[in-house]
Amino acid sequence: MCIKKSVVLAVMLLLGVKAICHADEGSEALANKLAEKGIITYGEAQTLVTESQEEARKNLANASIVTLPAWIQNISMSGDLRLRSQSDWNSANFYERVRDRVRLRMNLDTRLSECYKAGFGFATGSESIDSTTDELGNATVGKGNVIDANSGSANSTFSGFGRLPVELNLAFIEYDPAIPNVTTAITVGKMRQGTQVWNATDLLWESSLNPDGAAISMNYKINGQMTVGLIASLLSINNLNSAVSNPTASIGEVTYTWDTDDYKVKLGVAQQNLDVYGKNCGTYFGDAAGVPLMLNATGGAIAGAYIDYFVMSESFELTWKNAFCANNIAVVGDMAANSFSPNAPATISDENASCYGVKIGAGSVAGFGQWQLVYLSRTLGGNAWLNKLGANDPYGAAHNETGSQEQINLGLSKALTVAFTYYDYDLLEKTAAQKVAGNTKQDIFQADLIYKF
Repeated sequence: MCIKKSVVLAVMLLLGVKAICHADEGSEALANKLAEKGIITYGEAQTLVTESQEEARKNLANASIVTLPAWIQNISMSGDLRLRSQSDWNSANFYERVRDRVRLRMNLDTRLSECYKAGFGFATGSESIDSTTDELGNATVGKGNVIDANSGSANSTFSGFGRLPVELNLAFIEYDPAIPNVTTAITVGKMRQGTQVWNATDLLWESSLNPDGAAISMNYKINGQMTVGLIASLLSINNLNSAVSNPTASIGEVTYTWDTDDYKVKLGVAQQNLDVYGKNCGTYFGDAAGVPLMLNATGGAIAGAYIDYFVMSESFELTWKNAFCANNIAVVGDMAANSFSPNAPATISDENASCYGVKIGAGSVAGFGQWQLVYLSRTLGGNAWLNKLGANDPYGAAHNETGSQEQINLGLSKALTVAFTYYDYDLLEKTAAQKVAGNTKQDIFQADLIYKF
């Protein structure tokens, strides 16, 4: 009887240790100690440890560990590390500029309850100080806000063996109620790129730029192959240093998807309005006063020009699955036209933008030997879109550019990829001085090693 009581006591002790700290090592050490004292046999100790480990795994998988909140147990982590060597040939210089850069992004997502989830993340980047005014517009020379120096890039350039800054990259809450036949998501905060609108390329929205605001998406499945969707969003462009109301972006889009075993077609039509007339867009999107850069017909800047952007965009992605050797062929494209506002100066032009291309290979490179070839031809008119919202390379995401991009991605393992990208670009419109100098062309070569976790 005493032996049986001792065995029961040992089991209770093991379960107690497991419930408090969930440490397999602690349970194993306790079981071994009981076996050393002769309370239980070594065989019984091993059985108890094995059962404890299996139960702990089941509890963790079912998010039922009583000593940890469910939202902690439901956390999933993802991210990537990218090491880049970048060479720039700017015809204004007589030398090649070489930069070694790093990008680290880490995201954490959790299910708060049945209908709510949240996410946050951090990324490397570059910082600057707005040393002119504080959030209330008061002069604070040398004591301004620390801001993101390049919202469209999470790259940090190596310099002087110094530490690199890490910034908040994501912070959102999502509500996804259960509605029959409709998938719905309402998101607020700093959300992932693509939540606010779907475009096939980075013509209008840089893939590394995460917008701030609120968005709702609804998708209705017509049948097993066809889905129609609706996206609406209201975004905040700048809440700092504004003596006038803050600039915003409002977007509405309708999408259609036809997905079969052999083909996938996705189409989108969106109205994307940027309400910036007479407002401060911040020094990243505008000049020192936050005024967006406008260009005249010959590529010259129009000082102090404000306009709103009323942009109609059409997007498409046509994919032929397993076209050859289990590889896909996809044709993608975006078209955009800015209708301006009544306040637009009569001297501006170049209100159109487009990006077309083809992708051949794996839909997503995630294994040894998988590959993908990408070719894109992009033209972004000087007044088609707000400066620096689109693709970050080349010209640092500036508009008034035209050129091509070629890229190859090769899978070294499930999580490791190497990529090579070449940009061949020039200005779309040039001033008389630029035409004489002939030094506006820019070529960029990037070699990336990417690890996803």
